Amino acid sequence: MPTFVLQTHVVSSSPRRIAQGATAALRATSDATLDLTLGRERLESAASGAHVASTLRDLCAAVTSVVEGAHYGWPYAYWGAHEDPRRRGERPDIVARARVPDVSLGAHTAPISVVFPRRGALNVPSGDAVVSLHGSWNRARHAGYKVVRVRFRDGVAQGAPEDFLTGWLRPDGAAWGRPAGMCELADGSLLVVDDWDQSIWRVSR
Repeated sequence: MPTFVLQTHVVSSSPRRIAQGATAALRATSDATLDLTLGRERLESAASGAHVASTLRDLCAAVTSVVEGAHYGWPYAYWGAHEDPRRRGERPDIVARARVPDVSLGAHTAPISVVFPRRGALNVPSGDAVVSLHGSWNRARHAGYKVVRVRFRDGVAQGAPEDFLTGWLRPDGAAWGRPAGMCELADGSLLVVDDWDQSIWRVSR
């Protein structure tokens, strides 16, 4: 099923499509909209081993800016112009113009919440974001299970994500929690919901 990013006026409630093929978009600043995408599943069974090995990074979750009129690939392409072998030949026009995400968050990390700290209490510069990575469920070696910092410049994510809050993976690789929703409090501290352990963590300096 096609996915769209819609802009809705709070008074008229009349939606306007601004992008297609993206997932969980939100307003990052007054002039920038951000998308967290989970990447793709089960491409291994649909593509040759050589294809998967050469494009493993293309299965990654990502954070990217939403550009009006752009197409982000779903369901015909992933990570730019990489055609999903399950939809081969269906929409080469969309595959050719599918937008490449700005920053990879790793395969199967499941980014589900983002906060742009505004109050300067977390050593996160204004304009940068923290993103919760809920974690993989179908990997022999777990990935995610942490909160990362993503740097932004002029409203666009850039560079490699940096660990901001870790500890949900034990030394043996077993997980005991999964960070989910987050919010910044008035004092600048950060609340992080762990929906595995059914707890809420408060993070501050």
